Amino acid sequence: MSGQENKGFETTVFMDSRALRPRFSRICSALGIAGICLSLASRAAFAQPEVILCLAPAVPITALPEAVLAEYRAEISAEFEAYFSTVSDYIACHDEERARVLAEANAATASYASFLQTPSN
Repeated sequence: MSGQENKGFETTVFMDSRALRPRFSRICSALGIAGICLSLASRAAFAQPEVILCLAPAVPITALPEAVLAEYRAEISAEFEAYFSTVSDYIACHDEERARVLAEANAATASYASFLQTPSN
């Protein structure tokens, strides 16, 4: 193995606040609270959800000369054992991410259904 832990890691994703400003500006202008919204638009860029990356493990190499395979048999076996253990972690990472996204989608669906019930002008 490369010595790299492969249980996934979290990193924060930042969005360019310039992309948010037109939307906030229209909403804020309609509500008459432009000053407050400009401050919110700047902060919203840093309030993005965290992204979980599930990194696939590298498969150990066995396309080597027989003499090398025989000489390093114990090391190659250890690499395969570590690989299979890491594959379990990799699959678990995807399972956790799938559950998180489904919960987020369910919350978004409820939010959207509530939004659709809001009277329009």
